[in-house]
Amino acid sequence: MITPQKLTNTQQKILDTALDLLATVPFSKLSVTQLCKAAQIGRITFYKQFDDKYDVLQRLLIEVVSENLTVLNMEYFHNHPFEAFIKTHFGKRLITFQFTDLEFRAHLNKHIYRIIYDLTEDDRLVWLVFEVISIADWYASQDRRFNTKRDFPMLDTIIRTRSFQPTFS
Repeated sequence: MITPQKLTNTQQKILDTALDLLATVPFSKLSVTQLCKAAQIGRITFYKQFDDKYDVLQRLLIEVVSENLTVLNMEYFHNHPFEAFIKTHFGKRLITFQFTDLEFRAHLNKHIYRIIYDLTEDDRLVWLVFEVISIADWYASQDRRFNTKRDFPMLDTIIRTRSFQPTFS
């Protein structure tokens, strides 16, 4: 079972640095060297804390999901998951930038369901996240430039109506 753990100061520094970098650097282009340089730590220090950049992202996801489960209005999230997520610190900073990075999305898709289930054991929430990611993947396949202001209300409508009849303008 995945549970949030108390982080060391060094781990927190690396995670904070990764969050900052991921707002401007695609995950697929991010290197451990960049993380170390930005966090002002050595590679040995990094590898004492994390296995690799994927381990950092997984730990970041655990922390973000754990934090958001306590602050999100779950009723609003169930009805407007895209809009609710973009209002979170993680969503505001990363989702629009990382949305098109296939490596980021592959890692997210690989781990997010287990993380949510282990933190909440809420089957309804796991299914909703599955739907959200499926719809996001479908939308990304439409080869359209992503715009949260324009697209998130439409994607939330697809979730609520369970109908793929969006109007592209």
